[in-house]
Amino acid sequence: MSGEIPNVVSVVELGSGSVKLLVAERGPGGGLVVLAKDLIGTNLAAGLAATGTSETGARVPDAVLDATDVALEGFAGQIAAIVEERGEAEMAVTVVTTAAGRAIGDLEPLESMVQRWFGVPLEVLSGEREAALSFAGAVLTRSEAVAVDGPALVFDIGSGSTEVAVGQVGETPATLSLPIGARTVTEEFLVSDPPRPEELSSALSVIEQYLDDVRRELPAADCGIVFSNGASIDIAAVEIGTGSPGDSVDSYRLTRPGVEEVFRALATERAEDRIHNPGLRPDGVIDIVGALCILVEFLRQFALDEVVIAEGGVRHGLAAELLPTR
Repeated sequence: MSGEIPNVVSVVELGSGSVKLLVAERGPGGGLVVLAKDLIGTNLAAGLAATGTSETGARVPDAVLDATDVALEGFAGQIAAIVEERGEAEMAVTVVTTAAGRAIGDLEPLESMVQRWFGVPLEVLSGEREAALSFAGAVLTRSEAVAVDGPALVFDIGSGSTEVAVGQVGETPATLSLPIGARTVTEEFLVSDPPRPEELSSALSVIEQYLDDVRRELPAADCGIVFSNGASIDIAAVEIGTGSPGDSVDSYRLTRPGVEEVFRALATERAEDRIHNPGLRPDGVIDIVGALCILVEFLRQFALDEVVIAEGGVRHGLAAELLPTR
């Protein structure tokens, strides 16, 4: 990309459970206009996320690499089509990886396919950087019903980690990255189908300990409006019973009783039955109970009545950084 300021940007995120695409431009009022978005489940960190470290030197299975390569090829095609349609000379593309990149020992295969399809390096985000970007993406644009007029907290439940950020809009937030996520909780604790009560209790107990770290290290974490993104989007879709996976749930107020009800229902179902819940993505069937464990315990420990769902996350925060403010 030349030194010119881009009009349109693409952000590709290689997460532990899925790879995601966002193509956006700057809209009126400083917000983002989304031109395209996509999410494809690849289970990039399956079997690796529980390690929480790259020191293991773990290798991604060939089948998972192949699935990721196919997904990235499709994203490159979508970007090329938008460039052609809009008559752009080129488009700025950024490719990042989150907890998956922090857990995988050998990133060379992923780096090679990123170079092949997008011609850019693969950036591994630290947990703190991921949390800050998630915060920026979540509070980027809000409706009057959930306007942010004070400190905000963003609770981002990923597959391999959970990021927490608290601060004022427009300022650098205080952040904390927890080495637990929907996938890690599932792989480490929820081994039965459906999970046994003692497995759920163990998961909730460990999550409580990590949330103690949040309370200790982010003392302002119990004030202001609370947004949740990541896997909370899937939980909200199930609670609402959306017509199809991917329907927007942005700004939906997900209450503690609602989350508890979804938790009780899904945690007692076998995976083959769970898949029939309206709004649940097929690739989220296994890990959603792990995500529910994290969100339920968060609501309980911080005595929250609700969280506001934010569909904006890391990709949106990165896009906002790359695009000029007009």
